[in-house]
Amino acid sequence: MTHVRGTVLPGTHPHQVRRRRRLELGKLLDGEAGPYILTDLRWGNGPLHVRYGGFASRCPGPDGTPVLAVARPDGTLVPDRRRPVFEVPERVTPPGFVTEAMAARDDGGSFPYRVERALHFSSAAAVYLAKDRAGRQVVLKEARPNAGYGQPDAVHVVDRFPLTANGKVDPRALRALIGAPPAPPAPAP
Repeated sequence: MTHVRGTVLPGTHPHQVRRRRRLELGKLLDGEAGPYILTDLRWGNGPLHVRYGGFASRCPGPDGTPVLAVARPDGTLVPDRRRPVFEVPERVTPPGFVTEAMAARDDGGSFPYRVERALHFSSAAAVYLAKDRAGRQVVLKEARPNAGYGQPDAVHVVDRFPLTANGKVDPRALRALIGAPPAPPAPAP
């Protein structure tokens, strides 16, 4: 904030400076290609995204291992839920640009998958278990361009999923698919 003899100069309040920078960045990146990130809200027509969640802080997860965390209003760290959908925490009133982007995000049902759960998250991609419109189980793998990996987006359709001894989908076996070429389509019956 810039003061001149006790007066705040117009446009120098930190909120105004951040807004101006966000708008400038949005204009620079307008029209640039970017990924569709299920957990994030795309802002504008470029690769700018917003997400409420943990990035560095950690707390014990349900099994006691450290997981990414968010702070409650009292400062208590709780696990970041990381669901495959953009969510605004209950305690947050989103700024106008977020509510505008949320209203603009409605894709009219054009996303052809129903995500059942997340299998893996990372800063470069996420992997989800989903069903396509025909009801087939698929694994969706986001690839986030410019995140250091540059792998193309991929959807792998598999006849069955590898299971652990207790009947759950085996994430280690699914991770073995990373980098594998897509399977050819099944022949028509």
